[in-house]
Amino acid sequence: MGKLKAVIILGVVGLVLLGIIHARTPFWVTQGGPWSIGVGLTKAFPTQFPQSNDQIISIADLQAQVPNAQFVADPFFSWEGDTLFVFFELKIKEVPNAKIGVFTSTDGLRFQYQGIALEEPFHLSYPQVFRHQNQWY
Repeated sequence: MGKLKAVIILGVVGLVLLGIIHARTPFWVTQGGPWSIGVGLTKAFPTQFPQSNDQIISIADLQAQVPNAQFVADPFFSWEGDTLFVFFELKIKEVPNAKIGVFTSTDGLRFQYQGIALEEPFHLSYPQVFRHQNQWY
């Protein structure tokens, strides 16, 4: 019975140490959510929010142009003339911090990825963008 008790104690201590090591330097890392950006245009206050795949910008859409994109999230919409700009959080695999990317559309259905709008040495999300004297801020 003494050997069994020692094995159980060693197992418990091992699990605790594994938990501590994982908390300091994770080796089980989540890949990010399968988030998408939904877009809907209306001139009236919506009473329902019907969902259509035509109004979704998914990570699969972006990965066609940026294969190592991990997720899209937190959109901010801005009109400039007849162009809709969608600024969003963009996480790239193997890069620790997210950047701000941008899509554009002239019809609200087809979106073109334009690239990185803002990149910093720290994590960026929830863009809040405005234009003043022909300059984006």
